[in-house]
Amino acid sequence: MRYTVGDVEKTVGEHISVIQEWEREMPMVRPKRDKAGRMVYSDRDVRILRRLKYLLYDGRLSLKEARRRLFMEFSAEKQGPHAQIALIRQELLEVHEMVKNMGSRRILRP
Repeated sequence: MRYTVGDVEKTVGEHISVIQEWEREMPMVRPKRDKAGRMVYSDRDVRILRRLKYLLYDGRLSLKEARRRLFMEFSAEKQGPHAQIALIRQELLEVHEMVKNMGSRRILRP
C-alpha cells in the first residue's frame, strides 16, 4: 500500500514537519515521489515511523538511541526468528528492570 503525506500524518499522529525531521535522522525511511510529484510512503516507512514515535514518546529514548534500536530491530527481522526473539527478550528485560526500579521508588503522598 502507498500512503500520501496526509495519510502518514493521520496514521503516525504527528505533523508532517516532525515526520520530515525524523526522515532526516532515519536513513531507512525513504518516501518516493509518484508521477505527479507527490511524496508517497510505503507500509515499511509507516511501520518504522510508528515504531520510532513509540520509542521516543513511550520508551523515552533519545533520537540517537531510538535510531540504534530500529537498526537492530530491522536487521534482526532480516536475520530470522532467532534474532527477533533475542531482541524481544532484551526489550522485556529492559521493561522488567524499569518496573523493578519504579517499585523501589518511594511514592510521596500529600
